[in-house]
Amino acid sequence: MGLDAPDVRQSIHLGPSDSVQAYVQETGRCGRDGQDSIALLYYRNKDVSKASSASESIKAYCTNKQLCRRQQLMKEFDASDIVERPEPIHKCCDVCEQNCTCKDCRVVYPLTEYEVSQTVAVDVDDYTASPTKKRRRKKHPELHTMLIEYRNSLCNCMDENGRQLPLLIGVEIASGLPNPVINHIVEEADNISSVSDVIECGVMFRSHAQHIFEIIKSFVQ
Repeated sequence: MGLDAPDVRQSIHLGPSDSVQAYVQETGRCGRDGQDSIALLYYRNKDVSKASSASESIKAYCTNKQLCRRQQLMKEFDASDIVERPEPIHKCCDVCEQNCTCKDCRVVYPLTEYEVSQTVAVDVDDYTASPTKKRRRKKHPELHTMLIEYRNSLCNCMDENGRQLPLLIGVEIASGLPNPVINHIVEEADNISSVSDVIECGVMFRSHAQHIFEIIKSFVQ
């Protein structure tokens, strides 16, 4: 409480807050300088069950897949009618991202040979393509793979006998490199010219940003 760091880029919740009011206050600590920021909320089924002590409004927020999340949050303050969503709307929230029709979201990049090998056996009657996943097929799929491999390497912890220790939390949280950040780095790869540019994409640790910048330099020539 009382901390006012204007350039915080991410807030990560391991489980929902007790109420929407608390969640708004906590996530409001990032992006205070007006720049793009990310709020991530991880929850389990039991966190939104009837036995959970969380408020019904925050449970509804977690399970919502229909309503713009900004509108949903502001509805709790009787201000849903004054919400201004950013343009393009895929910058708003994950729900709006799925409904965005901007030129970037309409682009479908060609499948790699590996992606084709993984999808040819899928029954099209049982599969519905996600607009979000279409947009995230990168112009640099090899770079995306390299960044995922680097993230995985950060989580390879061994004990004194050389045995790999299990992660107590997901790789996104353990590494500090969630998927939205990696996706953003790949999208901006052609425009990244310094370690600071990598940090601007949402990388929290400068040591990680330095390694990622070296990967980008070796890939984007």
